[in-house]
Amino acid sequence: MERIRIKEIYPGIFHLKFRTQYWETDTFMRLQEFYESPFDTIQGQYFTREYYQDIYAKEYGKFDYHSKWSGFNVPGNIVLKFFRKFLQEGDLSKKECILHDLILSKINTTKNFYLIATYKSEDIDHEIAHGFYYLNKQFRNNMDRLLTKYCRHPLIRNLRGELLEMGYSSKFLRDETQAYLSTKSYEGIIIPQKKNGDFKIINEFVEVFKTAKKKLRRH
Repeated sequence: MERIRIKEIYPGIFHLKFRTQYWETDTFMRLQEFYESPFDTIQGQYFTREYYQDIYAKEYGKFDYHSKWSGFNVPGNIVLKFFRKFLQEGDLSKKECILHDLILSKINTTKNFYLIATYKSEDIDHEIAHGFYYLNKQFRNNMDRLLTKYCRHPLIRNLRGELLEMGYSSKFLRDETQAYLSTKSYEGIIIPQKKNGDFKIINEFVEVFKTAKKKLRRH
């Protein structure tokens, strides 16, 4: 089985580095969908891999999960809830078992923590932004202020629409919107318009993220 590298890169944020996209997505698929799937029968529920593959393919026309996603993020309390529920069902894959054992051996799970996973270095800032939004109250308040300020702007509305089309749950659009804008990972999803002041708005999100990275001590 593939070796996973784990490191606490900011207080409470643990980065799991994979060598390949397949191993990463196959390890995190059920955990991530348990957290934020747009399907009501998946989010927060026990489900088999076969069941998820079937409803995914029915919704999107094919099962391309392993090539579609490249980064993952899950709050610690959801991680622990997932493993409790799926262990009770006696249904963890070998990769999920490895992840479970790695977490228990490397993380103090009595404290608040956040998991992020990548196999490409360019994805890491996007996932860090999710960790900041969950763990850091000041960061979250600053981002929420911007999201509220520009909630009716075409940039935000267009991005939200595209994120829904991509398969994100509406419950997590605020978090996803700030992560896509603050790390400029929106490229390929939307095209900012200079005349509409899109870049001015984006830069406000970017500055909040840059400030947080400087203020929070890296391990």
